[in-house]
Amino acid sequence: MLLLVVILIVMMLLMIWLLQLLQDASSFVDHLGNWELVLWCLTLGVFLMRFVTLGSNINKKYRNFSVLITEQVTVYSETYR
Repeated sequence: MLLLVVILIVMMLLMIWLLQLLQDASSFVDHLGNWELVLWCLTLGVFLMRFVTLGSNINKKYRNFSVLITEQVTVYSETYR
């Protein structure tokens, strides 16, 4: 859910940024708000990349069913000690 919200926010920021660029390209770099949009897009883009790579690493680790069962048994045994 969080990923979807962040993706939608990034898409909205990019659309606003591109509309500003298309309206007045000559003074685009003069406005502070445009630079703020650029920084927000870059920051959220880095967050999304980190989120996706972390999810990919987790999927690689638990792709094997026996590893997943072993982890579940370990957590269950640690919980009820």
